[in-house]
Amino acid sequence: MLLRPKLIGLCEQATTQLLLLCRNQTLIDLCRSILQEPGVLLVCASNLDEARQALAEGNIFLLLADTEQMSVLEGLLALVSRQAAPPPVVLCSNNGSEQPTGNIGWPFDEVILPLTSKQLEIKLSLYYSLFQYERSIERLRFENQLVEEGERRLKNDNKLLLQAVAEPLLAADLEGRITFVNNSACQMLMSDSDGLIGRLMIDFIPVDLAGNYASKWRDTCFYTDCVLAKVVVDFEIAVHWHGSERCWRTECLVTPMLHEGECVGVVVTLHELAEKSSAEKKLRRILEKDPLTGTMSRSAFDRVLSSQIQFSARHHQQFSLLFVGLDRFKQVNDSFGHECGDLLLELVAGRIVGIVGENCGRFGGDEFVILHGNIDSIADSGELASLLLLSLAEPYIIKGNTVYISASIGITDYPNSSRDSSELLNNAGLALSQAKSSGGNVYRYYVSGLQHHMAEELVQLNLLRSAIENNELTLRYQPQVDVLTGRVVGFEALVRWLRCDGTLVMPDQFIPLAESNGMLKAIDRWVLEQACIACQRWIERVRRPIRISVNISAAEFGRPQLLKDVSELLQLTELPANCLTLEVTERLLIDKHLPVREALQSLHNQGVLVAIDDFGTGYSSLSYLQSLPVDEVKIDRSFVKNIYRSSRSEHIIKSIISLAKDLDCSLVAEGVETEQQSGFLASLGCGVQQGYLFNRPMSEEQAMALLCSERVRAKCAGGGAVDLIAMLNDNLN
Repeated sequence: MLLRPKLIGLCEQATTQLLLLCRNQTLIDLCRSILQEPGVLLVCASNLDEARQALAEGNIFLLLADTEQMSVLEGLLALVSRQAAPPPVVLCSNNGSEQPTGNIGWPFDEVILPLTSKQLEIKLSLYYSLFQYERSIERLRFENQLVEEGERRLKNDNKLLLQAVAEPLLAADLEGRITFVNNSACQMLMSDSDGLIGRLMIDFIPVDLAGNYASKWRDTCFYTDCVLAKVVVDFEIAVHWHGSERCWRTECLVTPMLHEGECVGVVVTLHELAEKSSAEKKLRRILEKDPLTGTMSRSAFDRVLSSQIQFSARHHQQFSLLFVGLDRFKQVNDSFGHECGDLLLELVAGRIVGIVGENCGRFGGDEFVILHGNIDSIADSGELASLLLLSLAEPYIIKGNTVYISASIGITDYPNSSRDSSELLNNAGLALSQAKSSGGNVYRYYVSGLQHHMAEELVQLNLLRSAIENNELTLRYQPQVDVLTGRVVGFEALVRWLRCDGTLVMPDQFIPLAESNGMLKAIDRWVLEQACIACQRWIERVRRPIRISVNISAAEFGRPQLLKDVSELLQLTELPANCLTLEVTERLLIDKHLPVREALQSLHNQGVLVAIDDFGTGYSSLSYLQSLPVDEVKIDRSFVKNIYRSSRSEHIIKSIISLAKDLDCSLVAEGVETEQQSGFLASLGCGVQQGYLFNRPMSEEQAMALLCSERVRAKCAGGGAVDLIAMLNDNLN
């Protein structure tokens, strides 16, 4: 196939021809097999008349002639020589063939027959590329001439042309002062050019649909959208003239005047509106709507919000903004795919619109903003937010999958929060962040000082990001002791933030911040890796199994990459799978938003153990837990601390231990601080315990020393109480 040259701006407008003067059928067939490119035609001529007709049609990129037809060839060359731009000639001859008599008058090429297909393809591609290149140069030259001629005409006739435009036309500088006005605009505004040039456009062109005047040029959408953003603005306005009772409903098209990429002014075209065509209405509807959800686009919502502010200011009314953000929407995309995520957004938008009507806009991603107008108090919006939260939390059926998702809502109001549209949106966004930080599925009001609080949180976030990059995070390990033998059987890995000034920050002070800002994935991965490495070192040193327990957050547990990370870390560290226990909360196990069962089963298949942390504080049922592959139950410290203080806590502990035995799960009690607590738990069959009674969380090196000392001893008295003779604190001295 003929190779097409890749020339920028190339555009075939006519068929390109190869003129073949030949009776050699082999050569004809060979050319035909090569010329498969669309727009390239093989024209065969066996006599002078046929060749003359082909020349008359023109657009020939090559004349390929067989010297066996010398008399015809010489006549054809004579015709070609009289053309202004004769095509190149390639003569095909056998050795010793006769050459044309006389001087052809322009360069020609010669090939010796017979030719291979590859040889002929290279030759034709060369001349075809040369022809296309020359034609593109001619076209560019012609277009440049047109541009230059157009510029000359524009400079000479610019003022006359603009004056002749039927549509009212104005131009303004960066300060909004009119620098040009044509006759049609003068007639429309009932003034002459002297009365308009030098005046401010905001004297008679407001910026909102209601016809309210802007006080400053730089506050208008002419300036913000056109001058600053350098984009064409097209909208409907009401044109007034100060002191006049007349008002024109007008379509306004504002175009930036750019010089070397910088805006030097604006051109405004006005069109007094009659009934628009259905096509124009349809186009405007498209521009005003978010293409995915059908709610207002952000630009459309901004204009509605500006208009609402001016309307509420005139009528002394209050309104609110509700900023809605979906909780853990990314997990839906990760679990079910982006197509499912888009379908979910459509359904969410439908539920919102079904409650609030059309006063809703999508602000990108999974966020929506609602304008709640003419309210008596901000409490009205709280009731609306509660209704939205209930509706959005209902399950969604998408492609056969049942998807659960909740939302968080931030609320702010006009005029108490602010009278500026940007500040109102920002305040609602701050309140949304507070709602998400509270765990989601709630709404929060914007309160004064929240911005300062968020600024402080941003400082902490930057410090935390630096801590991760500078390896300021560290792990502490709390022993899990078998009180019947006195031996340490495992450790729980606990992350701490050791600041450069020596301050030790506990996880409850930075983990929620990391989770709400997408940093928990990196922390969880680091903790898991360091814990596995440390445990393998202990095992190699003491030559007996040691278990390491690692807490997994809900965000990490819902991530498909977790299973791959666990498998890779086990291979990397050579840690036996049954020495790793992943702790998940009871609430996570019953979270319908996450693919819990599939993840647990995959971990179980790898041999990794799964423990339910803080057991007894959630709402899981026995039948549900029986269906999950759980290996261990941890009794929460809130129950342990109330042993001998609350009979209710003791009954709960007995029930948990009985349930764990029914599920064939091992038991670990956390938060054990007294010998009485330890003895009570041991008497019920919970022999593995952790807490300050045995040791506080320690470094990896201290844990190694503890394991090597073998000084942890315990003995039973009367088959019940446990007397811990050698306290582990001695081992750290």
